[in-house]
Amino acid sequence: DLRAAARDAAAAMERAAAAEAARDSALDGAAVATARQCEAEAETVARVAAAAAAEGVAQRAAVDADTRRIAAEGERDAATTTAAAAKLLAEELRRRSEEANV
Repeated sequence: DLRAAARDAAAAMERAAAAEAARDSALDGAAVATARQCEAEAETVARVAAAAAAEGVAQRAAVDADTRRIAAEGERDAATTTAAAAKLLAEELRRRSEEANV
């Protein structure tokens, strides 16, 4: 029964070769999946970095706008004060003029 043992050994070798091929195929699939996962993670990191940069730009723009608003309010307040002082001066000059003409 040496032939039967040889046939059994050959069949076992074929099964071992098939199992090895299946293992190699599974490893290749796992490598592809891992590469895709790494690409997705890199893309996510890039998107998060871009969002953080955009947020920084938006914050700077908001600060600049607020600074301009505060400056404009200061200019308005200065103009209002100057106008009020001019009005008081004009009233005082009118009063003195009336007193001089009396």
